[in-house]
Amino acid sequence: MPAMMVDVRGVTVKYGKTLVLDNVSVKVSAGDYVGIVGPNGSGKTTLIKAILGLVSCQQGAIHIQGKSRKAFHAWQQVGYLPQRHYMARQGFPATVREIVASGLLSGKRFPRRIPRSDRETVDRALRLFQIEDLAEDMIGQLSGGQLQRVLLSRALINEPDLLILDEPTVALDPATREQFYRVLQKMNQEKGATLLLVTHDSHTIGEYASRLLYLDRKVVFYGLFQDFCRSREMTRYFGEFAQHQICHQHHGRSGG
Repeated sequence: MPAMMVDVRGVTVKYGKTLVLDNVSVKVSAGDYVGIVGPNGSGKTTLIKAILGLVSCQQGAIHIQGKSRKAFHAWQQVGYLPQRHYMARQGFPATVREIVASGLLSGKRFPRRIPRSDRETVDRALRLFQIEDLAEDMIGQLSGGQLQRVLLSRALINEPDLLILDEPTVALDPATREQFYRVLQKMNQEKGATLLLVTHDSHTIGEYASRLLYLDRKVVFYGLFQDFCRSREMTRYFGEFAQHQICHQHHGRSGG
C-alpha cells in the first residue's frame, strides 16, 4: 500500500469572517496525481497554501509524509508553482538562468550557492520547455507565456517527490501546454512523483490526472475519475452532461 504523502484532516480556513474552507479532509497517497477543480472562490488555492503553511488554519491538521506540517523540514522534496509570482514584476534583477537555477537552492546547505557542476542540471531544465535561447535574458523582459515556462522549469528542476501547481497552464500556448502535461505524466508514472494540480479546466484534467478533487469550500467529490463518472450523487449534483464532460471517460460520445 503506498505511503501517505499528504493528509488533510478537518481543515477550516477563514479570511476574516468569510469561510473559505469548511472541514476539508483529503488523503493523498504517494504517487497520486490529483486534479483540483471547482468554481471561482471555492478554496482551491487556499487549500494548497494551507498544505504549504502559507495560510493559517482555524481548525484541523495537515501532515506531510507522516509528519505534522510544522515538523516537516524536507521542503527540497516539494516543488511549488504559485498562481501569481513576485518574479513577474517588471525589473526583477535576475536572468532566466538564475531563476531556474534558484530552484536548486532549497537542497543546498549554507552558504547556498550554485556550483559549476550544476550547470548541466540547469541546462537540462531549460531544454525541458525550450527556453535555452532565453537563458541570459532578464526575467522582467519576458512575455507571460515565456515567464510561465521559466517558472515551470524552476519548479521541476529538483524532480521533487511532491509537486504542487496552481493554474500552471495559464498563458501557455497549446503546444507548450501539451508538452507540459506530458512532462508531468512522465514524472508521475516513471518517477512516482505525487502531483497536486489546481486548474479551472475541469474538462481537460481528466485526460491526465488519476484522481479528482472537486472543491466548493467543502469536498464535493474526491476519488478516481471512473468513480466520479459512475456516481449517481454526482449526476444529481452536476447533471449527466456536465458530469461526463468532467470525468473524461466518454471520448467520442455525445456526453463528453
